[in-house]
This record gives sequence, structure tokens and C-alpha cells, in this order.
Amino acid sequence: MEESSLLKAAELTRTVESKGDLKEKSEKARVRLEDQKVLLARRKDLLRGVVSDKALKNQAKKGQLQENNLQIALEKMELKLKQLHSNIFSMTDFIRTKESETNYKTMAIAISQFADELNTLVKTQTG
Repeated sequence: MEESSLLKAAELTRTVESKGDLKEKSEKARVRLEDQKVLLARRKDLLRGVVSDKALKNQAKKGQLQENNLQIALEKMELKLKQLHSNIFSMTDFIRTKESETNYKTMAIAISQFADELNTLVKTQTG
């Protein structure tokens, strides 16, 4: 019986020692994990800052690109507008030229007056 109680006591002692070892190991693991958590939190904050900076730069570049595209589009529109104004001027000049070439109003008025004079002469001679 003594032997069994000695075995139980030895087993109990080993259990207590293993519990102490386990406690010590778990405490070390907890400390290591907390240190790692702090380190990872710092890295996360640093990366968030870098990402936000990159996002701001990206937005700025997009804005520049939009302005650049807008500027190119405006220049194209201005060039087209100049061409249209030039075309309008040449068409207006062409129309004026053709109107002056085909200005029969004065001739029509003169012919009308001549016809009226002839009518009055014919009336006076017949009448």
C-alpha cells in the first residue's frame, strides 16, 4: 500500500510540475503573441497610411488625366470651330459673289419701267 501511495505521490508531483511547465509555456506564448499583435498593429497602421497616400496620389493622377483629356478635347473642338468659321466665311463670300452675278432686280425694275412706258405709248397712240 505504501508503494501505491508513493507512486500516486510521484505521479501527483509530476502532474504539478507539468502543470507549472504548461503554465510557464502558456505565459511565454501569451507574451510572444501579444508582442506579435502589437507589431502587426503597427504594420497595419503603417500600411494603411501608405495605402491612403497611394490612393491620394492615384486620385491626383486621375484628375490630371481628366484635365489633360479635357484639354485635348477642347483643343480639338476649338480647331473644328475655326474650320467651321472659315467655311462659313467662304460660303458667305461665295453667296455674295453669286448674288452680285445674278442680281437681276435692277434689270427687272428697268424692264418693268420700260414695259410701262411702252404701254403708255401704245395707249396714247391708239387712243
